[in-house]
Amino acid sequence: MPLFLPDADEIDIGAIRPVTGLRDSAPDLGDRALLNRRYEADGYLFFRGLLPKDAVLAARRDMMAPFLSQGLIDEDCVWLGGDQAAPFGVATFAGVWPRLFQRPGIREALDRLLGEPAATVPMVQYRAYPPGGAMGGVHQDGFYSPGIKGYRPVWIPLIEMDQAMGGLALATGFTGRDYIHNVAKSPNSPIPAGVIPDGAWLRADYAPSDVLVIHPQTPHVGLPNRSRKVRFSIDTRVESAADPATLVGELVNGSANAVTLRCGDGALRTLAIDDETFIRTGPKAGTRLSRSDYLELTPPGELILASKEGDRALMLRRAEAG
Repeated sequence: MPLFLPDADEIDIGAIRPVTGLRDSAPDLGDRALLNRRYEADGYLFFRGLLPKDAVLAARRDMMAPFLSQGLIDEDCVWLGGDQAAPFGVATFAGVWPRLFQRPGIREALDRLLGEPAATVPMVQYRAYPPGGAMGGVHQDGFYSPGIKGYRPVWIPLIEMDQAMGGLALATGFTGRDYIHNVAKSPNSPIPAGVIPDGAWLRADYAPSDVLVIHPQTPHVGLPNRSRKVRFSIDTRVESAADPATLVGELVNGSANAVTLRCGDGALRTLAIDDETFIRTGPKAGTRLSRSDYLELTPPGELILASKEGDRALMLRRAEAG
């Protein structure tokens, strides 16, 4: 069971001091059994140089464009915007990931990562962190996204990230255990301080072309950006094209016990909902909704992503194709 600690403090991200020690699994891409064992044991897979660098740099140029047009960065991504926060939302970068996925060599690289033809999951976030910008909290993806074992969370750095720029840090040693989120402080349920040993934290000096795959039980966080540049990256998900673990469709109708979606081929698919279904279809993507309340915040026609087990929904959330 997750933790219940009403008086616990949240982890101070600025105090995390990870070791540069991620294991590079790129030399072992041909051994699927080894990679699966390592993923479960280490809680991550890191692939140095997996993606074509020119394709990744093209995606970075796409994300740089609105910053350059407003004079907020220079051509080297150095931040010129002073103390203001990055003034762009997710919609600003719409299309960057779909274009990257279609560039030569990207799909083939992700096929190698999975060991079979890969498909993308419409769960995409764009990250653009100026120096000193606000960061998210330490979290485990599987806590917020039940059913995530059927697909793999993928983080792609779009710029060189040294220790000053930070990048993603993860804590090993948490696979095969209960989640460590503090449900006494819902709805966000942050991981409390003192639960993750200082020596568990790892990172790498990342480069455009690297890929980091995070296990759903692995705590991770974006470190503070103490450099002079904007840090660009993409979070997404990939899954088997032949045996997908997710279902995507427009909401047709629903109740406290079931939801019906119209899929891309026009077919209707109904999934059962129970108390274990993690429903996050509201305007605040990480906030869990009750079975009785979610329809008030989820209008018909909304594009929904469901992770499933047979005909049962494990999770419902708004689809984010990127």
